[in-house]
Amino acid sequence: MTEFGEINADLGQALQLMEACQWDQAIVLLRAMVDARPFDCRAISKLGFALWKKGERKEGAATIEKALQLDPDDGEVIKDCMHVFLEAGRVDDARQILESYVQRNPWDWEIKESIEAMLHQTPEKSPPRQRNDNGTATADVLVGLGEEEFAKGNTDRARVCFEMALEKNPTNAKAYNNMGVLAWHQGDLKEALSCFEKALDLASHDGEILLNATKVLEAAGEYEMAAQLLEIYLTAHPTQTEAWKDYRELVRKSAQSWSPENLDVNVAQIYLDMGRRLAEVEDIQGAAEAFARAARIDPNNQEPYHRLGLLHMQLGQLQEALEMLEHANSLADENGEVAEALEQVRQQIDASSAFGVKSPGT
Repeated sequence: MTEFGEINADLGQALQLMEACQWDQAIVLLRAMVDARPFDCRAISKLGFALWKKGERKEGAATIEKALQLDPDDGEVIKDCMHVFLEAGRVDDARQILESYVQRNPWDWEIKESIEAMLHQTPEKSPPRQRNDNGTATADVLVGLGEEEFAKGNTDRARVCFEMALEKNPTNAKAYNNMGVLAWHQGDLKEALSCFEKALDLASHDGEILLNATKVLEAAGEYEMAAQLLEIYLTAHPTQTEAWKDYRELVRKSAQSWSPENLDVNVAQIYLDMGRRLAEVEDIQGAAEAFARAARIDPNNQEPYHRLGLLHMQLGQLQEALEMLEHANSLADENGEVAEALEQVRQQIDASSAFGVKSPGT
């Protein structure tokens, strides 16, 4: 284990290297310190400053912002952040950081005077501003930091990062997605659904958002809507076998939760026609759902049970086919097609039993 005294000695050595503008050596030493103590905000801040001075502007700015998120009240971190912002021509942002720091730490006159002197030394004509794409890049950094904190179980810190990301860029779909995940883990389904709705408005075909929204909708009992979102996902990811399993289960739950109350029996015929057309194009799952709804609307109609029985036979689900066909046979007088299918499925079950083979539905 690295001792505290060793860390201080290493930081002192790194500062000496930075004063001598030996950026490469300082960066190597500071990276080792950050690896040993990933929450040492001062080491992280100095690493970011060294990277910036070396010319690694993007990584340098992101590293300093990480330090700022870890401890926005560390004076040394504030100084490094101010240096970078002023060199980037972001004087207004630098002033805003100073004002926020002083409001939280009104007693720290030393830091205030030091930074104000920095501001006064800034030439009036600054280089072109680099505003991090109007906050887009900063928001992306904050989202990444939040995800790191969430992975470590620090949900409060994660939430702060995601909220700050949305302040920087209100159109960051990933931040809304992550806020939805946080709400879901805390059992707030309503808030989770609201966040995922906003995320989908911004990125309607994002696979991660679609899967997360599907899970929350399923937990909320919105099976049909969840199935619709998963259909969109599967269009782009047709080889995802687990997603197909989830989709079939959602369709099954949707059929069970759907209510035919107050629907006229004529609507059953519409579902029957729909089921026939879906079966013709080999959409077995869709056809099964349509026939199941027809049966629930008009439970005395033989045809939907007959059709369901045939679909189960097509899938090799002999026991389910037998139950559907027997029920269909009990609903009306002699029907040659039903009787023929019933005899066929009984023969297949007998043949399977003779060879000790179980059908998938048994």
